[in-house]
Amino acid sequence: MIAVSRWFCRLGVVGRLGIVGRLGIVGLLAACAPVTPVPQPGSEPSITTPLQPYPKSGAPYTVNGVTYQPLSSAEGYVGHGVASWYGPGFHGRRTANGEIFDMYRISAAHTILPLPTYIRVTNLENGRQLLVRVNDRGPFVNDRLIDFSYGAARELGFDHKGKTRVRIEATTGADDRGGMGGYSPSGLAPSDLSRPAELSEQIFVQLGAFSALRNASHQVERINRMKIGHHARLFRVNLDKKQYYRVRIGPFTSVDRADATLSLLTGKGLGPARIVVE
Repeated sequence: MIAVSRWFCRLGVVGRLGIVGRLGIVGLLAACAPVTPVPQPGSEPSITTPLQPYPKSGAPYTVNGVTYQPLSSAEGYVGHGVASWYGPGFHGRRTANGEIFDMYRISAAHTILPLPTYIRVTNLENGRQLLVRVNDRGPFVNDRLIDFSYGAARELGFDHKGKTRVRIEATTGADDRGGMGGYSPSGLAPSDLSRPAELSEQIFVQLGAFSALRNASHQVERINRMKIGHHARLFRVNLDKKQYYRVRIGPFTSVDRADATLSLLTGKGLGPARIVVE
C-alpha cells in the first residue's frame, strides 16, 4: 500500500482525480496532502518571525490604539486578574526581549512588567503556585492581566479550560540567567510553593468609577433599566484620601460567566467595561 501511495502522489492533479473518479479511492488524496509538523515537548523551536518592537521597560508603546507604559522597576508589584495562555500559534516566534518562545516551557507575557521579571503566581481557583519568568508582551485583549505559556498553564492547572483567576507578585529572589523562561524555585522556599492559596478573591465586571455619587447612581439605573439579567451595584472606595464610586456587576462564579456578561454589555454599548478581580 505504501508503494501504491508513493506512485499515486507522483501523478499530476488531473491524473489523481481521474483515478479517484474511476476507482473511488478517495483516501489516497489525503495521503498526498502536505503534513504540518506539530511541536512536541522538548523540541527546539525555529525562528519564524522577527523581534517584536515592544520595549523591555520604560518607553511607552501602542497596540490596537491602546498605549502601555512599562514599569521601570517591578519592585512591590502585585496584580489580581484574569489569566489566559498561548501556545501553538506562537511556538518558535521571537518574544519581546528577543528569546525564542517555546510553548512547553515556563514563561509569561505581561503588558507593563520589565523584561525579564520573575513573578510568583497563585491560581486562585485551585491554590496552585508557580514561579514564572516574564519575557514577552501581551495580552492585548479582553482585559486579561497576563498570558502564560502552555507549559505554565499546565503546571497551574488551567490548560484544559483556557482562563483562570490569578494573583501575581514580582519577586527578586530568582536569578536572571538569561535563558528562555524556565521554572526556578531559587527565590521561593518549598513551603512557599506548596502553601495553599487563600481563595477569597472575587470576580466582577466593572462599568465605571465615578467621583460623583450622582453620576454613579445614574449609571446603575441605566444598566438596571435594560434588564440584562444582572443587577448593577455601587461600591464605595477611598483612594488617596478621595472617595470614588464603582459601578459593578457580580461577583461571578467563573471567568467564563464574567466574560459572557462583558460581551453582552459591550454589545449593548454599555462601555467601557472591564473584568476586575479583588
